[in-house]
Amino acid sequence: MHSDSPDRRKLHYAWIVAAVTFLILLVTAGIRATPSILIVPLEHEFQWTNAAISGAIAVNIALFGIIGPFAAYLMAHSA
Repeated sequence: MHSDSPDRRKLHYAWIVAAVTFLILLVTAGIRATPSILIVPLEHEFQWTNAAISGAIAVNIALFGIIGPFAAYLMAHSA
């Protein structure tokens, strides 16, 4: 049978984009959750307080949220 037969269905490009996007979101969610898993080991290793570690995580999340609109603007208006 010829390789370009109409019976053979090709995977639409949109499904590939959706799969890659899903994988990237999954990886970034794991990376964002990592500090909360490491609070106790960081406390023991560096003698940091829970408040100091949580404060650093909070600043990171706040900056991530504040920078988001500016990053979106730059992406939308880049050449």
